[in-house]
Amino acid sequence: MSLAMTMISTYYALRGSDVIVVPPKQVILFRDGNGAGSIMSIVARFDMINASADYGDVLLNISAQVGKNGPRYDYSAPAKAIFTNDVAAAADDCASDSRCIPLTGLMVAEQPDDMFALGGGAARTTTLVFPMAEWNCKGEAAQCGKYSTFEKSLTSIGKNPLSVEFSLKFHSDGARKIVCVSDAAVDSQYLQNAGWISFACQNPS
Repeated sequence: MSLAMTMISTYYALRGSDVIVVPPKQVILFRDGNGAGSIMSIVARFDMINASADYGDVLLNISAQVGKNGPRYDYSAPAKAIFTNDVAAAADDCASDSRCIPLTGLMVAEQPDDMFALGGGAARTTTLVFPMAEWNCKGEAAQCGKYSTFEKSLTSIGKNPLSVEFSLKFHSDGARKIVCVSDAAVDSQYLQNAGWISFACQNPS
């Protein structure tokens, strides 16, 4: 019995943390900025549980890839996506250390960056913003150029269901990928008029 317990303890000591990432239920696309210089950004929420009670972990990075074999964008900041009919009031309540982007029916409040630590046995939720800007793009120049402005992104997301692949890297528990696919093509006209749109992840993995 003691040998078995020793082996189990040794296994978990070698295994370290065991982070479970719940796939996002929805993804938001929104316009950041005004005029020709505006860009499109992605917002997604991640729920994480560390199933190991004895070993913590740290999230080193999350990036989002737009479309199959498309460019990849790192997250820039944690955020809150606030759905409201009174955006003006929400903007007035914007915290002094936040950057708030008011849209029709939605306000995105970018918050100060912080290290994402997950203690042993802990659970944590975070919502992140991924700016689809050239300075944040990882990919070939031609690929990055297709999404370098909001208007170009509208054209590039196309008329097929949109796939967004999130790549997460933890200090101890390594890397994993999560894919979110819309059930239909993104309504580009609505996105252009409202400045944002959300879609449910039909087959998250």
